Amino acid sequence: MRLFSNLDADQNAVINIPLDPRPQPPASPVFGQIYTNSTDKNIKYWDGTKWIILGTIREVVNSDGSISVSTNAGVVDLNLNLDNATLEIGAGVVRIKDQGVTTAKLKDGNVTTVKILDKNITFAKINDIPTMTVVGRTDGGTGVSSAIPIINTNDLTGANGVSLVTSGAVKAYVDSAVAGLGRLIGGYDAKTNTVFPGTTATKKGDFWYVTVVGSIQGVPFQIGDVIVANKDNPANTNANDYIFLQTNADQATTTILGMVMLATDSEVQEGIENTKAITSAGLSSRTATETRTGIAKISTSAQAIEGKDDTTIMTPKKVKEVLATVTNKGYSAVFGTTALEYFVTHGLNTMDIIAEFFEQPSNKKCLVDYTVIDATKIGVYFGKAPGANSLKVVIIPKG
Repeated sequence: MRLFSNLDADQNAVINIPLDPRPQPPASPVFGQIYTNSTDKNIKYWDGTKWIILGTIREVVNSDGSISVSTNAGVVDLNLNLDNATLEIGAGVVRIKDQGVTTAKLKDGNVTTVKILDKNITFAKINDIPTMTVVGRTDGGTGVSSAIPIINTNDLTGANGVSLVTSGAVKAYVDSAVAGLGRLIGGYDAKTNTVFPGTTATKKGDFWYVTVVGSIQGVPFQIGDVIVANKDNPANTNANDYIFLQTNADQATTTILGMVMLATDSEVQEGIENTKAITSAGLSSRTATETRTGIAKISTSAQAIEGKDDTTIMTPKKVKEVLATVTNKGYSAVFGTTALEYFVTHGLNTMDIIAEFFEQPSNKKCLVDYTVIDATKIGVYFGKAPGANSLKVVIIPKG
């Protein structure tokens, strides 16, 4: 039996209850939910974003200076063995101390001074710079210079903030980009021609404007439309090799591709305008009435039984529910809500009633708090909202 209301133990102990043993975490957990994992034998709780193992943490400083941090989920060792001569830790940074690198650390002769003095870099050292690089800094400020790569081709797709480009490479790139802007070839008759205008001499970006209305390879064109080559040497029978731009501003019809205006709500409801388009919002405004066809809303069980609403329609199920309230002298309905309270109008005209609740679609009986409001209505209250069409209520008079 599921519990749909909060259970208050009034500070009494709940004993001999295992913590929900299962091999996998519960689906759709809520904050603070706990369970026992029967596979790794850990008790876990949901902190709102992830499952947390309930356990302890121990920190141990060993005699050799290492720090071991252990948990019941594993062991992580962090070793800090500093000789206070070559390494130091400051402001969270591990760094080499001044004069920490000696000739004993590198080959003899490789370290001549603590810092490189003026004129210590010779032309022979500069000759060691790799081909197509220069020495400098690209990020500004002070610091150590480095070898900067030089780009000398017209392919600048890999250009970045740490490389240089030759003037020849810039010119070649610009020439290539300008060449891809395309050129006007001229007008094109879409009625006479049966293929697109591309040839082996066509470059990507070349374009034509349509001078006569027609259709090419199944693509309709109006005067002023533009045909743009989308690649070099496009096939004159492949529409995918072109881009089509519609430039005409004619009114669209059932046979002409063009522009449209959106209908107002009143025009949608009037239903006689045949030159304007209807949006989804406009369509929703055309509600059905006794004199107009349109969209109608289905009544709820409460509305059907109450019998006062004149703007919604009843389904066979709602009709059956209304008849049941008359013939059986009782009331039943399937309902649900996303709120923590719900009001049921039963229309039995008595406060002396009994209400039972059943889960749907299993029809298992469940416990739900309810209060008799008046002779025709009860209030139903939940600790957690049950969701749409998840419960069935049956109300009958006592006696």
